[in-house]
Amino acid sequence: RHHSFAEKVGAGMRYAVGDLWGDLASWFFVGILLAGVITTLLPNEVIETWLGGGIVSMLLMLVVGIPLYICATASTPIAAALIMKGVSPGTALVFLLVGPATNVTSMSVLVGLLGKRAVGLYLTAIAGVSVLCGLALDAVYLGLGVPAAAVVGQAAEIVPYPVRLAAAAFLLAISIKPLWRSLQGWRARLTGKGESGCGCSSGTCATGHDHDHGHDHAASLGAPVVLPMHPPAGHDHHDCGCGGACGTDSTPSSPMPKP
Repeated sequence: RHHSFAEKVGAGMRYAVGDLWGDLASWFFVGILLAGVITTLLPNEVIETWLGGGIVSMLLMLVVGIPLYICATASTPIAAALIMKGVSPGTALVFLLVGPATNVTSMSVLVGLLGKRAVGLYLTAIAGVSVLCGLALDAVYLGLGVPAAAVVGQAAEIVPYPVRLAAAAFLLAISIKPLWRSLQGWRARLTGKGESGCGCSSGTCATGHDHDHGHDHAASLGAPVVLPMHPPAGHDHHDCGCGGACGTDSTPSSPMPKP
């Protein structure tokens, strides 16, 4: 409560631009690149023939989307590119729902934790609900008589071009650091070199590593502050009263009177 409104806004902006976008930036640009590849290389005739709509198109999208390792941030521009190429909105919705919810890696983990029967029910429920939602969405577009490919992206015309250009430039500017950090992380994994750490792209992962979050950052947002698993002997973490670690005391641990 002792933080001012300006401090809270500043902490929120630092979290949004630093931590949150730091986790999303690499996936977002992967989606943009894949959307560009789809738009350029996939023939419209193939898309319209196999993914133009109907139950067959959605079943094919299930086959593609369930094993695919992709997050929601990357799947959104890919779905937009598919719609522009002639994919029905319902089929794109199946991809948006199934792609981020399932992948081969998570399925193998879930099988070990829950068993094959539970994972089978899980996949059946996701697939069934996704197809039903996709059919309902296609029925809405068919009832309105509006082609999705003709209206996708039209909402951007509401915003003046200079504003859109400035927003794009700002987005690129705040993406340089997280993209560079992601490239370094992938290079370290491929080469087996680099500093050991928790491997996260920001200071928000819940591990035993001390990311030295500042008092005015995570603490002011009410976020849990991660402390080391085993603090060094003779060092105590102190709480300033807002949920954040305000530093360590280098003096040996001893009973101290409370202020």
